[in-house]
Amino acid sequence: MGAMILRPTGSHLGSHLGSLLGSLLGALALLACGGDDTSSSSGGGASPTAPSFTPDTAGAGARLYLQAEPVAGTTRLSLSLVAEGLGDVLGWSAHLVYDPEAVRVEDLTIRAEVMGEADEIVALDRPAAGDRALACTRISHALGGVSLTAPTALASFTAELTAGSSSRLSLTPVVVRGPEGDYLPALGEGGVIDGGSEGAR
Repeated sequence: MGAMILRPTGSHLGSHLGSLLGSLLGALALLACGGDDTSSSSGGGASPTAPSFTPDTAGAGARLYLQAEPVAGTTRLSLSLVAEGLGDVLGWSAHLVYDPEAVRVEDLTIRAEVMGEADEIVALDRPAAGDRALACTRISHALGGVSLTAPTALASFTAELTAGSSSRLSLTPVVVRGPEGDYLPALGEGGVIDGGSEGAR
């Protein structure tokens, strides 16, 4: 004997169709209202508090320094390592020093193209806990230097305060060499990250 197939008949058929129609009308009503009515209550928490960055100085002269702006909707900062007033440069290096228990540094990119074509330069990004060694140099004195007189971004990264209410980012030591390999005087200026929270992290 084959399997028994139950087919609604008579009043059962009417009841079955009525149930399907009711479900279909309910689904259409939800679509017309933009979806499940449970989505109408946002229930979201408070918006993240934007952090701020206070640079060491706003001075001039030969220096490497940090510029920052908040990343919208997050507790992170987008920072640039900027050179200014250096003149012609063969290469540069700097250590980004911070407290790894209080600050998270991510997405670091050296903008090596600032110093020349890919076959003319060597770049370094050596991460260590709380001390990120960064450098970029032209491979030969014969190539000459690159002008870093006007403000020029050398690298970019994001940073987030993960503990405490503030923490320092430092650029030390900073080394800059001229076209003949001579050392050029330059300051390294960091700053302090303040605030930025989502409540409990």
